[in-house]
Amino acid sequence: MLVIGKDTNNKLIKIEPDRLLHHTLIFGQSGSGKSFLIARLLEEILLSTSARVLIVDPNGDFRRISLPSESIWDDNKFKPMFADLFSQYNSEYDDKIKFRKRWSELRFITLNPNFTSPNDDLKNPANDDTKKASERRLLVHWDSLDEDLQRFLLNTDPFKEPKIILGLEAIKNQAASEEQNRPGRGIDLRVLERIKEDFALRNTSLKGYEAAKTLTTEDWYAAGARISDVIKNYRIWWSREDPDADRPLGITDFIDGAFRDNVASETYWKALTLSLEGSSQADTLLTVDIALSQLWEGAKAAARSVADQSAPDNRLPIFIVLDEAHNFAPEHSDNPLRNRVTTRLMQIASEGRKFGLYLILATQRPTKLHKELVPECENSCLLRVQSDLELQFVCNNLGYDKDLIKQIKGFAQGRGLFNGRWLEQQQQVDANVAPARTVVGGAGLGSGWKKIPEAVPEPIEAIAKFVAETLSTSKTAMPLATLAKKLRDKYELEGWLGHEGLKEMLLDLEPYIEGLKLDTKPPGYAYLPQHPAPGPGPTYNGEDKLKNMDAATQEIMRSLFNTLPVPLLTEDEFRFVLRAISEEVQHVKFNPVLVLKAVLDRCNREKLDVGSNEIDLILKGIMRAEHRFDPDLPQTPGVLARAWCNSVIGSLPKESPLLVQPKASLLWNHLSGGLISAPEQAAAA
Repeated sequence: MLVIGKDTNNKLIKIEPDRLLHHTLIFGQSGSGKSFLIARLLEEILLSTSARVLIVDPNGDFRRISLPSESIWDDNKFKPMFADLFSQYNSEYDDKIKFRKRWSELRFITLNPNFTSPNDDLKNPANDDTKKASERRLLVHWDSLDEDLQRFLLNTDPFKEPKIILGLEAIKNQAASEEQNRPGRGIDLRVLERIKEDFALRNTSLKGYEAAKTLTTEDWYAAGARISDVIKNYRIWWSREDPDADRPLGITDFIDGAFRDNVASETYWKALTLSLEGSSQADTLLTVDIALSQLWEGAKAAARSVADQSAPDNRLPIFIVLDEAHNFAPEHSDNPLRNRVTTRLMQIASEGRKFGLYLILATQRPTKLHKELVPECENSCLLRVQSDLELQFVCNNLGYDKDLIKQIKGFAQGRGLFNGRWLEQQQQVDANVAPARTVVGGAGLGSGWKKIPEAVPEPIEAIAKFVAETLSTSKTAMPLATLAKKLRDKYELEGWLGHEGLKEMLLDLEPYIEGLKLDTKPPGYAYLPQHPAPGPGPTYNGEDKLKNMDAATQEIMRSLFNTLPVPLLTEDEFRFVLRAISEEVQHVKFNPVLVLKAVLDRCNREKLDVGSNEIDLILKGIMRAEHRFDPDLPQTPGVLARAWCNSVIGSLPKESPLLVQPKASLLWNHLSGGLISAPEQAAAA
């Protein structure tokens, strides 16, 4: 029996292991206790069963789950709980000594892309009972990936790019031939780049040269560019540093350990954590795609062996934990790699049970999860949630009782509604989760669970109070840009508490601020019932801006300004803004509010006469041209300039004189800040 906690009548919540063999969904807002519930659940699975656990950990909350908590046992608040669980309910592993002894017998491996000390095991400095826990660097070996994933990453189309396919195949065969002569050395992606150079230089001794001799030097460099892009886009590739050393173990070696029962093997584990905090979006998605795909194929192969009676059925359940699940399987995404991960998750959700794969998904926003995933989760737990939209979704899709749901907003940390097959009568139970006994999220469960403490204010609650006070002291509606600055000055915010922008965060504040109203028309305002509704923004003094342009440009830009809502900037100002946007969006997830602020700050530092409305018009114009601000896609100033110009030119009436030469070229050149050459202008037109 797995001990999870107590209900509000002080009755123990125990789960039979068989009842866990369903997919599980855990949801609650930040600070509600999701990580601690997951930790307690995983502790019970690992202590009481032979199952394996794979943890996808984007925030680093479970990186040190192999370590028993030092503080939780000695805290006077928790001593009575553990004594009660151990003595009254015979919960063996809620005794400190017995828990530590059993926990130290389990094999934990943590893979971390940023780990730099390969000889430094993950140890608990206070004791030596974590001998079987180790942390290693997460590495991906190119030659360990299946051909489908290799083709996807190289972005090749055999029907449209036969020469590139031929070149890549020749490079691959040559690398395999070299590896055969030095077994155990592995194939480094940079070796493929070197082989491309050999082919381009017409080295006729290379294996496969004869079959690919029709390729030109340009063809070889085109093929090599695909390899270079893969190296540049992901940072988790193994790269040989010592030419004589064998290759180290990679992620595929450790995932394969899920199907091994040799406890002496270096890749054997009971719990494998993919600790991805600080990793890029691309590295995170690639890691998860590899892990899920290999588990899926391995589980199917094991099932076939049993069905063919070629192996005894010694298979073990594998629980796959995904924290922040909505980031791996959203309802909509234009990221092809994320879509691969979503597809695999849906496959495991619909068919994984028959192969011994079980999902444990945790999320703050179930409405953002793919709609086909939620109904597959027959076990669920709802912790504190403030959003009425999320609560309504839960009622509609998971059958929670509406009367019980009403209490959710007042739940303390670690209190939740359990629902589904993991309960004997499949009834809904209001329960307090027992404390996690390991180091999770930096600490154990920080509040009592037998006596419910007063709710600790959430960050969003403090921000709501500040916004309400700030607006109430204003005589008029407050521009969103002004409110954003006040919030950043007060809280040093980098983002908007997980929201896409300030407007989205303010929408979530409405339940906390009575009468909060938003006017989202540019420049945007927030106000309360006592404020008059905001009127139109200040007029744009175009003539002052036109004075800085030559006569021909003045004529064109005046005509354009009278036709479309465009900023009247000089060529130098357009160029500066486009370059600034490019630099801001190259490597991070796009947030329009943060980008606008950063670009405006740059303009102010250079003392340019460029305002937030003008930058906003350019950003919206670029997006209107269907450009995606995705760090995985090109975001050079030239690319942005083309999108911006296409947006403006494409909005002009067909009969507009601005589309006729030489005015068209002058307009292109001015709007692009001189970043688009004449041939490129002609091609774009």
